[in-house]
Amino acid sequence: MFARKEDEELDIAVRTSYERHLSFSKRSQDEWATLPSVDLVLAVIPAEKNTGYFEVIAFDSKVLTAAFDKAWKALERAKRAVSFEMPIFIPLDSGSRKNLGHDLSNLKVDAVWSVNFGPDAIKARTLVGDAETFLDRVKREFAERNEVDVSKVVVEFRIVT
Repeated sequence: MFARKEDEELDIAVRTSYERHLSFSKRSQDEWATLPSVDLVLAVIPAEKNTGYFEVIAFDSKVLTAAFDKAWKALERAKRAVSFEMPIFIPLDSGSRKNLGHDLSNLKVDAVWSVNFGPDAIKARTLVGDAETFLDRVKREFAERNEVDVSKVVVEFRIVT
């Protein structure tokens, strides 16, 4: 999808994770899937300490590319199996209960912004009006977060391969 703020247009990818990790696979030796095609990545995850709450974290794709390059190199140095078919995972929080083969973590410190929301906020935002569509809601929420008029927001969904 893409978003526009004033004259700037941003391509955005949305990732979800149940375990508060982000993952990407490589497309080739030098290029990650998705990351070169977008400006921002939005991670939608369960909030760290609030059951029933969610967190949306925005990342600059270049920052993520650098982090995933470091993780890939750490796996290679440790002589761990790396493959284009196998995603690399980096925890959003400090530390991880899983052995990921590298010691990178706390990716959320590199976020551009983040927001938490819970059941009440979800209900309030989804019941704005009977005529509000999914796209209207995405546009409205993006406009609110970026403090722009909703009429200036354009949403486009594309499949990035």
